[in-house]
Amino acid sequence: MREKANLDEFSAITGQMRAASIKAATLNGIYMPCILMLSAVGLGLVLWQGGYLVTSGVMWFGTLSAFISFTNQFFQPLQQLARIFAEMQSAQAAAERVLDLVDTEPEIKDNAAAREREGTFFAPSKENWAPFGAGWSSGMWDSNTATAPGCWNTSTSRWNQAKP
Repeated sequence: MREKANLDEFSAITGQMRAASIKAATLNGIYMPCILMLSAVGLGLVLWQGGYLVTSGVMWFGTLSAFISFTNQFFQPLQQLARIFAEMQSAQAAAERVLDLVDTEPEIKDNAAAREREGTFFAPSKENWAPFGAGWSSGMWDSNTATAPGCWNTSTSRWNQAKP
């Protein structure tokens, strides 16, 4: 029965994620083409008016070329903002997923006796750990240099030997 409850919960969460993804894609699908259309209309107006002025001899072709470049440079920040907007929507959706995971209460918890005997992750019981592994307390490590047997000791410039 627990599998059914987990499947239902998973289906609900993925349904919400799917809806949020569709909303983000829809907004991106509307915003970005609008910016690109505005850019194309502006460029078209510059080409139409500039082409007329070049053919009538009022403006040089180099001036038209400069205005085409100016038009592209004018709309480029708007296009970059549209891309950043889309990335921020994706980042927001990802952050919501992470925060949902962080807010989840674990179902399996340590009982009080185990916590008292072993300690917690941030405050382990001192009897159950050694600073450099189990060998530290058993005399395997060289206590004067804190280097393992068979390792080069830089303070004595020699190889550490195993203790007899």
